[in-house]
Amino acid sequence: MSYKALVARKENVWIVDSGYSRHMTGDKNWFSSLKKASKTESIIFGDASTSVVLATGLVKVHCKKTGSKVFDSCGDSVLIISRYGRVFKADFENPVSPVITCLAAKFDKDVMFWHRRLGHVGFDHLTRLSGLDLVRGLPKLKKNIDLDEAFQHFRGLFLRLDLEFPGSLKRIRSDNGGLEHEFSSPRVPQQNGVVERKYRVLVEMARMMLDEYKTPKKFWAEAINTACYISNRVFLRSKLGKTSYELRFGRQPKVSHLRVLSCKCFVLKSGNLDKFEARSTDGLFLGYPAHSRGYRVLILETNKIIETCEVSFDEASPELENFERNKVWTFVEPPSEHNIFGTKWVFKNKQNEDGLIVRNKTRLVAQGFTQVEGLDFDETFAHVARVEAIRLLLAFAISKGFKLYQMDVKSDFLNGFIQEEVYVKQPPGFENPEFPNHVFKLSKALYGLKQAPRAWYDRFKNFLLAKGFSMGKVDKTLFVLKHGDNQLFVQIYVDDIIFGCSTHALVVEFAETMRREFEMSMMGELSYFLGLQIKQTPQGTFVHQMKYTKDLLRRFKMENCKPISTPIGFTAVLDPDEDGEAVDQKEYRSMIGSLLYLIASRLDIQLAMCLYTRFPASPRASHRQAIKRIMRYLNHTLEFGIWYSTSSSICLSGYSDTDFGGCRIDRKSTSGICHFLGTSLIAWSSRKQSSVAQSTSESEYVAAASCCSQILWLLSTLKYYSLTFEKVPLFCDNTSAINIAKNPVQHSRTKHINICFHFLRDHVEKGDVELQFLDKMLQLADIFNKPLDSNHFAFLRGELGIIHPFGMV
Repeated sequence: MSYKALVARKENVWIVDSGYSRHMTGDKNWFSSLKKASKTESIIFGDASTSVVLATGLVKVHCKKTGSKVFDSCGDSVLIISRYGRVFKADFENPVSPVITCLAAKFDKDVMFWHRRLGHVGFDHLTRLSGLDLVRGLPKLKKNIDLDEAFQHFRGLFLRLDLEFPGSLKRIRSDNGGLEHEFSSPRVPQQNGVVERKYRVLVEMARMMLDEYKTPKKFWAEAINTACYISNRVFLRSKLGKTSYELRFGRQPKVSHLRVLSCKCFVLKSGNLDKFEARSTDGLFLGYPAHSRGYRVLILETNKIIETCEVSFDEASPELENFERNKVWTFVEPPSEHNIFGTKWVFKNKQNEDGLIVRNKTRLVAQGFTQVEGLDFDETFAHVARVEAIRLLLAFAISKGFKLYQMDVKSDFLNGFIQEEVYVKQPPGFENPEFPNHVFKLSKALYGLKQAPRAWYDRFKNFLLAKGFSMGKVDKTLFVLKHGDNQLFVQIYVDDIIFGCSTHALVVEFAETMRREFEMSMMGELSYFLGLQIKQTPQGTFVHQMKYTKDLLRRFKMENCKPISTPIGFTAVLDPDEDGEAVDQKEYRSMIGSLLYLIASRLDIQLAMCLYTRFPASPRASHRQAIKRIMRYLNHTLEFGIWYSTSSSICLSGYSDTDFGGCRIDRKSTSGICHFLGTSLIAWSSRKQSSVAQSTSESEYVAAASCCSQILWLLSTLKYYSLTFEKVPLFCDNTSAINIAKNPVQHSRTKHINICFHFLRDHVEKGDVELQFLDKMLQLADIFNKPLDSNHFAFLRGELGIIHPFGMV
């Protein structure tokens, strides 16, 4: 075997044939023994290029009829070779050099082994003893890669890139150190481009993988390497739509072999075993080898890391451990007078705002669709936070100058107690061989049960109330703890919890209290909640859904569509179009449902969605074309979102407006309303009125009543923020509607109006709301009830706080 001096590229196939005169490779790690070539030899390749043989040596190959294995000097298998006819073919995944994506220090297990043997002497001293042969019996040990070795690796990378890819290397950027090429400012990672961002992605992924199974932090290097290995195979490069692996090797990567880091596994023992000796040993999965196909496994019995293919994984056992730890069930004989429900394993990857997989989740779910109401469950309703409540908390926090944080409850439903007798079958694949017919009697809720969300909410609510929190009367998901002049605010949405306080000590104390009671994951500052991407800065908070918008456009193949400046045409005509071409209902409804989720942060498409969701039963080609226009507008404003400025004052206001008989089908009007806390937009809606108005003033009066009802909800909620308001201004551009609300004598003009709308007049008299006239051109709610020209639409959009990130001030 020969070792070449320079390799243009490493192919994934190596042909091993006894008919060959020489076998050559550029990977010296395969050699069991290697020595310098005695004479200089040149090799001519098929493309007329040449190279020099540096060394020759021996590669151990254990031959079988069906294939072979290649061993290194320690006797470990590094390559599996399959037989094809009379030729042995080594087919393996090309290892992606970690230098291409990030420079990661390589941990040498031999150095650590001798470091422990020699009383934990320093690594520099240990390698000096080995390199200068100062003692006998110490093998040659390679020192860990330091920062000052980066240049020699870059030089090798430069030569490889120069041979493998056309063009030339234009620029190299690193942090402030080394050669004087291009510096970034200290502690300003934003200037260090792709490297720092990629490093953050790898660290976040590694941290979550270690945290999932509480893996010791000493395995951080294994987690980083695994994160690098995974990211090269699963993350798509923007605009190209391909993974780094495919761009490097020209083929799609395989991911079927990926496993959950730190999961329990079983390694097949080799060698001569006794007849009754166990055939496997327990291990801990730590990642993937760099130069062979297989897995890196920590053998728990010997505390050594090996690389092997002969391993089986148990990725679901941590979920079962949660059941035992939380005392969820009791193993009993099957009852004769109760329903017994089946169970199913559900696997899901949890992502963050960048689409990064931060956690692999395995859940055992009960088949609750077979439950019988009144027998297996009673109450099922559980409170969840409204989007308006989340935006209200964001606006309040930024006005008070404190940040919000986020926590996630692990296995939240397993913490809720249930009152009914519920029995489930044993989990598939984990049946007890001695009692295969036994079942589990639940004492706590299980995913899939209809009463599970309510049981968890009651458990969480009772815990916070016992700790001195007060619960909102109108918003049951808001909990407030008063501590002197400070207040701690907690908002929940099932298992996602956001909280904040002007005093950071209370935030830390609350986090520790939650960890002691529940198994929690501290997510840090609030950045991703219910699909909302949230960026908190000293100047304000920016809320957007850019990731979701990109996924939506890609899903409906609209990512390359022609942009447009408005979501709905100024002269758009809305009608059933019964003579038009019918389109697929399922596709149309899917488009509508996907776009409706965007309204949480994109109020500029609220009116368009209000109009075009009126034809889900019989959509036509014209309706689908209108929906695609909304997507074209989203492609034009992809990065837009709501901006909450720190300059916001604490005052509540509302705007209401309407068109008159705008719907050509039934001539009903459309009400548009919005509400502000200071200059921060916290609530809005666009809705068709329930009755036909006889005049413009009547339709404006009904719209103002709807705006008043939302103001009353906000007033009740803000009391728990220690904020009270009187005569909240409600801006309307119709003087007749204002007079109707103020003057109860106008009986002939208002007697036919539904009595439910006259509560506006009652609250005007009480002083809760004050109707004020506003010029038509300054009516911000105008964007919610009628199509506008592009200039006026852009003006109102900016006044409402929908801006590009570059506009944040």
